Amino acid sequence: MEYAPPARQQALSTEQKKVITSLPQPTNRRALCEFLGAAGFCQIWIPGFSAIARPLYEALTGQEKAPMLWTEDQEHAFQQLKSSLGQAPALGLPDAERPFHLFVHERDKIALQNSQTVGPWLCPTAYLSKKLDPVAAGWPPCLRALVATVILIKEADKLTLGQRLIVEIPHLVTTLMDSQGPRWLLNTWLTQYQGLLLENPRISLETVRTLNPATFMSTEEGDPERDCTEVISEVCATRPDLQDIPHPNPDLALYTDGSSFLRDRKCHAGYAVTSTDEVAIIHCWGHQRGNEPSAVENRLADTTAKSAAMRSPSKLLLVTDTTTTSLP
Repeated sequence: MEYAPPARQQALSTEQKKVITSLPQPTNRRALCEFLGAAGFCQIWIPGFSAIARPLYEALTGQEKAPMLWTEDQEHAFQQLKSSLGQAPALGLPDAERPFHLFVHERDKIALQNSQTVGPWLCPTAYLSKKLDPVAAGWPPCLRALVATVILIKEADKLTLGQRLIVEIPHLVTTLMDSQGPRWLLNTWLTQYQGLLLENPRISLETVRTLNPATFMSTEEGDPERDCTEVISEVCATRPDLQDIPHPNPDLALYTDGSSFLRDRKCHAGYAVTSTDEVAIIHCWGHQRGNEPSAVENRLADTTAKSAAMRSPSKLLLVTDTTTTSLP
């Protein structure tokens, strides 16, 4: 493919758009790979490319000759990509003599951003998106935004030509690294993040209140509307009535032990609950989604356990990871 750029702009030519938008619906994984390859070449013109294309990448899983998963989600993603390519905007050419602005946003465990240069107006130079790794995807939202910032800075470095980069994000990134970094990040990760975000003279961080969801540009400067530290504390907080010291006069004392393992690519779990004169052993599958018997039974066990917990005494001494109970 070749670019057909007007003055100070880069854009997809009409022929390029026509070639991709005329591709038929893929019927196998090879055809889907070809479409994603062609669309991926043009992803800097598509805001949120990773989020749109995620169902299509999920359809690539499995053996090559096995039937390909193609549901309404895949069809919607396929048509949306073709539509976005047909309406791809013109982007400004990077100017090595001007600083760049990077607007960072994390949504649905995918890092999104709009990289722009400064002139009379903020002119977009690229729309980049990157899926978070499985570890970071399971973190609280504010920490996911921290990881997204690091990922997108590395992606934007390919276009900024070593120029100064101003990062705008609606999260307290510096505070997050100081207060939550040692708890959630490995030492190697924390050192890398600090070196990239805090000790790099070419990169400066600016906190904004909100980002426009359509353009990912900042709409108002200042501290964000949320306190990231409080958000993480609330998301990861334990039950307020749960204590780490024994209750002096409990109505019931229970001892628990459990184990889990993987069999046939499915998670299994089992638990033993004992009192001074009774033992209850529960074996259940580790998932509840779907209509297969294991999922239905696990949902029933979960509902029954919650109902029993609602009827339990208000004073309860629960001892976990004991040596007196074990699964057979």
